[in-house]
Amino acid sequence: MSREHLLQVLQCRPGLQWLDMYIPGQTQMAHDPEFPADVLPHLTYLSAAYSDVGLFKNPLISLISFTLHTWNTVLEDAGTIRGLMAPFVSITACHLPAVNAANVVPIVSCFPCLEYLWVQPIIGSESVDYTALSATRLKYLRCMVYQEIPSFYGRRILDAIDTLVVVDVSLFPFDTLRLCRSDEWPVHYPPEQWTRWWEHAQRAVESAISNTAVLE
Repeated sequence: MSREHLLQVLQCRPGLQWLDMYIPGQTQMAHDPEFPADVLPHLTYLSAAYSDVGLFKNPLISLISFTLHTWNTVLEDAGTIRGLMAPFVSITACHLPAVNAANVVPIVSCFPCLEYLWVQPIIGSESVDYTALSATRLKYLRCMVYQEIPSFYGRRILDAIDTLVVVDVSLFPFDTLRLCRSDEWPVHYPPEQWTRWWEHAQRAVESAISNTAVLE
């Protein structure tokens, strides 16, 4: 589907709430159309490739969750990234699949309201410097570790980001370890793929906060 055709389809569906517009092999071109300001007024979830986000020039004020496909590419300077991410600043949840570790901090720093983050670095990528996100409002982080001890890794992240309540650390390709700020011991649980993962994350945070209140 061309971008022109996609725009026509979207304009016929103003009530659309969920959109996955990733098109393999597409690159941003100077003559590509831009989506008008009144398109997708009720969109809550968007999944898109980095090469396609330039189609959005106006804020998507109803957007809650954003999945951004960047692949194993080191993106442009921080200013360019911030300009491209401007329409999505309302999001509270972000998923970065198959991302180069160097891209995580520049992207996440563009979203001032972000509370729930799921990062899947590419295999062989350097570790993400999550301490650089200490000024964010993150409450939940789901991440992966390939070589470090998951419990130590997760606890170090909790210590670095004061607002974090829950950290899920996946030991590729095995199970996941959940660490809560209020709990001394982590909990193992099987790996899952959640369709609305941010809702699961929100419940996990609420449960951890509730347990903390009971303990106090």
